[in-house]
Amino acid sequence: MANVSEKAESFGLSLRLINSNKELKNLFNKAVKGSWSAERFQASLKNTKWWRSQSQTLREYVTLRYTDPGTWKQDRSNAAAEIKAMATRVGINTISSGLLEDAVYNRLALGWSDARLQNWLGGRIQFAKGYAYGDAAEVWDNLHDLAYQMGMQYSDTWYRNATRKIQAGTSTLAEHEAYIRKQSAAKFKNFGQQIRAGMSVQDLAAPYIQSVSRILEIPETDIDVFTNKYVYNAMQGGHAGQNFPLWDFERIVRSDPLWRKTNNARESMMTTARGVLKDFGLAY
Repeated sequence: MANVSEKAESFGLSLRLINSNKELKNLFNKAVKGSWSAERFQASLKNTKWWRSQSQTLREYVTLRYTDPGTWKQDRSNAAAEIKAMATRVGINTISSGLLEDAVYNRLALGWSDARLQNWLGGRIQFAKGYAYGDAAEVWDNLHDLAYQMGMQYSDTWYRNATRKIQAGTSTLAEHEAYIRKQSAAKFKNFGQQIRAGMSVQDLAAPYIQSVSRILEIPETDIDVFTNKYVYNAMQGGHAGQNFPLWDFERIVRSDPLWRKTNNARESMMTTARGVLKDFGLAY
């Protein structure tokens, strides 16, 4: 197969293109069987219906291969360098030789624009252990941060598909933010108006998070709407959502067994004990 591919390249065409058209495939097989020269193949190629129906860009690409091979090679080298840089920006850390060959051919022979190449490459981003590269890595991180801030969770498949669409240019980060925000507003209905207006779930949950942190003596960084049942219930509307008074919320948090082990619980109990003793005249 490697020799066949090399032979196709020596004729100025890709094996994939040859195999896609019956007329080309028959001509190529005939040329290989008859050990035709590149010049004879080109002459026969120009007499095919396929050739006459192709774009000027493709015809010029094939013709240049024989009339000025030095320029043809330099054009391919320049295109390869540009495409490698584009692939890195899009998020393909290491582009395979086969993918690069196809991309160069699409650029030079088919006249693909940067936008079309980006779209084509974006759909071929691979993720290693859930991590992307290049600009795709920034998009990947932004999507995760957006979802976290809005109290939403998605599968790795969702993040991969979203990243590919954004890098391919068929969608934008802003469109995905609008989608996440819409779902968040539906999930946390009592705060829907504020969420649609631009606030994040994490910001809206801040008073509850601060109360849990203070009462149960847990770092605020360890508390969010995903991991803390009290905060989650308050945000979801389990306790009347935004109308849930903070003092009532804190009363419920103090019913947690963890509270009895905190310093503020011991101080509260000591204060209560002193009050009782004072009432009986046993303390001053």
